[in-house]
Amino acid sequence: MANPPTLPSTTPIHNLLQIGMYNTISRIVHAGVYLGLPDHVENGPKSAFQIAKEIKADPDSVYRLMRALSSQGIMREEDEFGVFSKTPTSTLLTNTDKGLMRSGILTLCGDLQYKAHLNLVKTIQTGIPQSDFGYEGGFWEALLRSDPDTILNFNKYMTLSSILFAPTLVKSTSFSGMKIVCDLGGSQGMLIREILKNNPNVQKGINFDLPTIIEYKKSNEDNNTRYEEVAGDFFDSVPFADAYTLKFVLHDWNDDKCKIILKNIENANANAKIIIYDSICDSKNESKFSPIYDIKMKHFLNGRERSPQEWINLAESCNYKIVEFNSSVTPGLIIMVHK
Repeated sequence: MANPPTLPSTTPIHNLLQIGMYNTISRIVHAGVYLGLPDHVENGPKSAFQIAKEIKADPDSVYRLMRALSSQGIMREEDEFGVFSKTPTSTLLTNTDKGLMRSGILTLCGDLQYKAHLNLVKTIQTGIPQSDFGYEGGFWEALLRSDPDTILNFNKYMTLSSILFAPTLVKSTSFSGMKIVCDLGGSQGMLIREILKNNPNVQKGINFDLPTIIEYKKSNEDNNTRYEEVAGDFFDSVPFADAYTLKFVLHDWNDDKCKIILKNIENANANAKIIIYDSICDSKNESKFSPIYDIKMKHFLNGRERSPQEWINLAESCNYKIVEFNSSVTPGLIIMVHK
């Protein structure tokens, strides 16, 4: 196999070759994180060969893997042969701080999602998702049938997105006059907790998710009397609330599925405000995640990242109107009310 030629980093050829290596890079990072290599250098420089002995792996292969990780800024190779030390990036990938970023990488670069990227060409050709998760229920069923570590890592990844975005999103949203707020698909409850913390007028915050998620999370730490967890399926019904939040939820589904969710909100309270935290694809030719994630959503779930007009069309199809667009916050803020 020929080595890629060394070219100036600004040439189109270099950029294309780099893109071609992204899948290999992601799997290298996954392997390093899965084996816990960042944890082994967190407390000081350490020999790859000593680490290999401790994790019962091939010494030469561990050294080469750590060298590859160093080429991406994930740890640093020292002058002494085979010795590596931590970097700010490697620290993020340790089990410190509940290992949220570690879980994010294990989810994004893990076997479940990696294998599912096969058949993307067929998805584009047919317009029908061709990712094969091995179950009729697709990605979500495959996830729920996965081993406990995979489920735990996915839940931590969802928590990470809330920690990264929730404080800014909540401060950008008015919850005045609202007594009950329900977060649909709230996973670990981080968003609704942030809403309660910043809005003392909200008397009750409901974290609503599938029974398997709610039961998996339940613990004795939930001593906030304003916080409540409710198990259910938003395709069947949702609890009554004055406002509903949906963070990274509607992009998982096509318009027909989204209409069912919005209809169930209407059935619960037609006067409720719907607060959507999701991508707004409102720019062209810019280096952003949303167009890339749009293809992933299509291939995995038959979902989509929506443009402003697509959000408007979705709202109007359910007798709602959009009263606010805010693409200056990440991921984006869309507020719907009933016409």
